[in-house]
Amino acid sequence: MRLFVAIDLDEPLRRAVADVTTRIRRQFEHAAAGARVSWTAVDRMHITLHFLGEVPDDHAATLAGAFGRPFPLRPFTLEIGAPGLFPPRGRPRVLWLGVATKGGMLGRVQDAAGERLHSLGLPVDSAPFTPHLTIGRVRSTIRPGLATAAFADAPRRVGACRVDAVTLYESRLGRSASYVALASAALSGTSLADA
Repeated sequence: MRLFVAIDLDEPLRRAVADVTTRIRRQFEHAAAGARVSWTAVDRMHITLHFLGEVPDDHAATLAGAFGRPFPLRPFTLEIGAPGLFPPRGRPRVLWLGVATKGGMLGRVQDAAGERLHSLGLPVDSAPFTPHLTIGRVRSTIRPGLATAAFADAPRRVGACRVDAVTLYESRLGRSASYVALASAALSGTSLADA
């Protein structure tokens, strides 16, 4: 099974992201005519905390049990903001919207999820966590300046939502990828949030 751990957006924020993505898409298609981009369906947008890749089925059951237990962290507010590119220099491959939280709460939740995975013997990516919301993947070569031009009219702040859970997902590949929630861990602790 192909698994990942993520945070979901609520419906009002999904609608706001859809509106901004549509504007960016139109601008992008105008600025970089002929470029091939796979745009992320709004119903599949999420903030990835950890991508696990292929995990044996017996491990998946253990993980689902682990992510069915709450985290000792309080809910917090997540804000979606300005667009950007990965990599920041050279040929763009990913178009994204920035993510921010007060008090470093998103980083704390990502760390706590990583500790839970590590305690189960699963490897955790040691690269620095760069929270973002992927809106598209560039499938052809374009100049970086063209992609940046598509962001000229994008807002600096898209919207915000309250985060109260972390979800373990299975990614089912096929003609159109689908995500199936296997377990959800509530944020129900007493840590300081939004400080």
